[in-house]
Amino acid sequence: MIKYWLLAVSLVMAAGTAHATKSRLEALGQEASGSFFIKDERNIFLNPAYIHNVDRRLTLEWGAAGSATKVDATATPKAEGGWYNGKNDMPYAFYLGNEDEDAITYRNTASTSFLKPDNTVDFTWGAAGSSMNKWGFGVGFSKNKDEVTGGIDRSETFASVRAGVLLGDRWEVFGHFHLLDEADGAAADGDEYKGGLGLMLAGVYNHDRYRIYGQLAKKDAEYTPSGASSLDISAMIITAGAARVNELSSNAFLFYYAELNRSTVETDTAPAVSTETETTQIELGFGVEGQVKDWLSLRGSVMQGVLLNDTSTKTTGTPSADQSVADTTAVAAGLSIHFDAFKLDGSFTTTGGTLNAGNIMSRVGMTYAY
Repeated sequence: MIKYWLLAVSLVMAAGTAHATKSRLEALGQEASGSFFIKDERNIFLNPAYIHNVDRRLTLEWGAAGSATKVDATATPKAEGGWYNGKNDMPYAFYLGNEDEDAITYRNTASTSFLKPDNTVDFTWGAAGSSMNKWGFGVGFSKNKDEVTGGIDRSETFASVRAGVLLGDRWEVFGHFHLLDEADGAAADGDEYKGGLGLMLAGVYNHDRYRIYGQLAKKDAEYTPSGASSLDISAMIITAGAARVNELSSNAFLFYYAELNRSTVETDTAPAVSTETETTQIELGFGVEGQVKDWLSLRGSVMQGVLLNDTSTKTTGTPSADQSVADTTAVAAGLSIHFDAFKLDGSFTTTGGTLNAGNIMSRVGMTYAY
């Protein structure tokens, strides 16, 4: 009964406003690393130049170690947090625990036994090139070892850099680069993983009514099992979309978007044997957010693949197999409770389509604005 009493107290005592947590973005159907068209402080992990639009605040994300493969997800959130120093000539943010999801995915594809980027330190800063053009940069670094588990010497190193610019009120251009991505020791001491120069290049054009955006992401990696031949992993993702955000009031908005995604992933399963998977999808989405009381904001979204919604898989020596991507409809919702300068964000937990009252919020974050 204590959890219900605490919830009731929080609903009575709250007031204020702020943004900047994964739960908010996920409830609006966006990636936790940022959005191409929704304003949020986490956009600094997408375009570091967005640091010029961030006020002073402290952000905390509830979590633990994530899943067994170190993947951060709504059901298995990872702890992280950081401090934004606010708007000035050189704004900056210092963040702890924001691991690179792409690097983790690639290493898990090679072997889930490789160490992943962990205890990551991230620093983002901005510099104004002129009154109209604002630059931003970010760096992330991780280095870990484990000589205890399973009697295998494991180590990993990861370093990345981000750069972006706000060109007046119309254009945003940014990119991410993996400078160093290596891991040693998985099932055996001699297992090696070497990631190539992963890159992501993107741009956004802010039309009077729509935000038009595009992205190209590409990365290659090489996995060498101990005493065996190297296996290659490669992927390329192309995204193009358009979105409109209608401001219903100073504290409420509705958005809708259409987005084309095409991905090609090729993985060697043995020397001279590979599996290539191509997926093409047009995604439509709608969402809304509004402050319904001075202490409470609600938000939700729905999205689905339509028209083009196909995946094709081909393994060396066999014909390709095509099928539609099933069950693409996704609904998410969440709330924010305001306590003066504090704000508590949460995304709802559901069980079989019903609200899970025993564990009402699956991902929780808190911000303090000052």
